[in-house]
Amino acid sequence: MKYIKIIILLLAAIELNGQSAKKELKSYLIESRQIIDPDQSIQLADADYEKQYFFYGFIHGSQKTQEIDLQLLKSIKTQNGLKYYAPEVDFSMAYFLNKYLDSGSEDLLKELVHTYRYAVPQDASVAFFEKFRKLKTYNDQLPNEEKIIIIGTDRMISAIWFLRHLQELLPENLPADASLLSKLKEYPESQLGHFTFYDKTSELYSLFSKNWDQLYENDEYRTIFGEDFPVWNHLIYQVSYFFDEKKNREKRIFDNFRKLEVIYELEDQPVYFNFGYAHVLQAEFFNYSYLANRFKNQYSPNNVLTVLAIMSESNVLWNTKVGKYGKYKGYGVNWFGGEGDSVFERVTGISTFKKVTPGRKAAIYHLDKAYSPFQKNLYAIYTKKQLKNLKTESVTTDFAQYLIHIRHSKANVPIQEIM
Repeated sequence: MKYIKIIILLLAAIELNGQSAKKELKSYLIESRQIIDPDQSIQLADADYEKQYFFYGFIHGSQKTQEIDLQLLKSIKTQNGLKYYAPEVDFSMAYFLNKYLDSGSEDLLKELVHTYRYAVPQDASVAFFEKFRKLKTYNDQLPNEEKIIIIGTDRMISAIWFLRHLQELLPENLPADASLLSKLKEYPESQLGHFTFYDKTSELYSLFSKNWDQLYENDEYRTIFGEDFPVWNHLIYQVSYFFDEKKNREKRIFDNFRKLEVIYELEDQPVYFNFGYAHVLQAEFFNYSYLANRFKNQYSPNNVLTVLAIMSESNVLWNTKVGKYGKYKGYGVNWFGGEGDSVFERVTGISTFKKVTPGRKAAIYHLDKAYSPFQKNLYAIYTKKQLKNLKTESVTTDFAQYLIHIRHSKANVPIQEIM
């Protein structure tokens, strides 16, 4: 009987402690809450605008995450003169997105977004398309020297867009002894698929692998490409990802940025990154170092800022239905989580967030104010089940400085709906 009383007292103490923690979390959230209005700027703390590397991450497939991405970009731009925007795209897609910002060709933009399904299928959507349309409208209002420039750091998404980029970079009139470059200039796009470089038996893969020393960092090409020689080398470097059996994507993204840092002279320039959830976490996630963690380790930790979006009661685009001959047949949502409310994704603390963030709204919360419970607890990163199986002493502010809670977001609509 004595032991039963002790157990009851221990359980009661645990329950009281849990209730106290929830009360503390709720009070802090109410105090630090900023409702996100689509027509108003998102405000970060003044000191945070002085940082250099800004990361915004979210679960793919929902509309509000795309809208908030542009709001954050504008906010940082207004406060610190940001010029460089790095969404989750590769070098060639960034090149053609910049062409869209210059030309306004919506056919080009639709084709790019349609290809994006090979990288992030849940975001190859109307919302993604509209975000870049609005970015163009915003960019058109800026002086030339202040316009946003898109940079692509991801591994190659499409061999087709890579070849188009390469052929635009090659001069019209090549020297007679540049037969390899001439062959690339005339290489037929019809022989390619988006994933051609994954096929080691393909002609284009063989062409690059057998002639690598001639194509990459060949000083004889300096006179051909002039000031574009570093750009040429970086474009060719993208093929080397397929030579590596392990294909470490996170390392490649970081390496690509380090090279672009030299090409675009980014050493002192603020850069805004938009990537999926795990990529933007500043501490190791499931014992793996993602992109923002690599930045934190390479650069000054105080110069990196992460805004992490979590969702509840929302919908996400899950699959696009395609017929036998590639004809679009419609789409589905929320097949197996992804929306933030499934048992696999209900992060710790989400029930308290839902009590504070108004319905059908989104709110941003600053995590590292004085007396923040996020500085001593691990909320909103893992689920309860995940935490039981994970040995970690990390707290939320090791991963991010801001959390955005999104409620009742609609699922993305595939770009095919407007093509």
